[in-house]
Amino acid sequence: MDAATGGERQPALAAGSGVRALVVRPTAWGEQVFAAVVVEVQNGGFLYFTRAWSLSTGVEIPTWKSKAGPEVLQGVFQWTGDKTGVNGFEPALALDDYYRTKYLFGMTAFEFEGRTVVALAGPHGEVRVMDAGALEELVSWVGGRSEYYVHSLAGGVVGGVPYVFGGDSRGVLFRGGISHGAIDLRQRPQAHRGAISVLTLRETPRGGVLASGGEDGWVRLWALDLKRLVEINAGRSVTSLVWLGDDLVIATDRGVLCVKVRWQAVFGAT
Repeated sequence: MDAATGGERQPALAAGSGVRALVVRPTAWGEQVFAAVVVEVQNGGFLYFTRAWSLSTGVEIPTWKSKAGPEVLQGVFQWTGDKTGVNGFEPALALDDYYRTKYLFGMTAFEFEGRTVVALAGPHGEVRVMDAGALEELVSWVGGRSEYYVHSLAGGVVGGVPYVFGGDSRGVLFRGGISHGAIDLRQRPQAHRGAISVLTLRETPRGGVLASGGEDGWVRLWALDLKRLVEINAGRSVTSLVWLGDDLVIATDRGVLCVKVRWQAVFGAT
């Protein structure tokens, strides 16, 4: 029991490195938490990858194929091989090849047809979609502009169809899929002025809705085909978006505001 809150204290998740982003998703085996992490290597450079745990037990879910596991992710970090791992640890949930040394801005995870899908994104508009159980790539594609970084991802299943959405550093919003035969890539240039810092996807009584927040201080709601529905002026750079029922909670670099969304008005505006 936690003395401060009176609630039950959950097991600590020892990432052993800096955490860049967190995603918590319900699965057939209970809630899992995915962490996008970074380690700094002693002789220069960084390695970005994803780790996962059971939220109820704190037990780490294997996200590597090397003989060395996460027990080596401590102390001094040295490159393994051609900068694909550290201290003998080779992460499997990571961007491909040298991209894993550049940056990992975007991450999302969701369940589809009995498997956990994880999408990762970073430099050059690259999106890599993986089966987190088999630790195999499902598909990779370029979503935003190839010369820019992807800053945010959101994914999920709406109406039985899996989607992956992303936003890049120059305000391009895009949509893709999780298999070679169903990518159906679409782009919406100038969805925001500047980086799209956060995305969140949800299903409503009237269909799926994507919410985007940008450095330009705007929050915009989009249909799944990337048609703009409505926009909200948050006034400051948007850092986080959370749905609480039909309330959209918007965090900015100066505070928090809550907006009641009326779906009939939203979809009636199209």
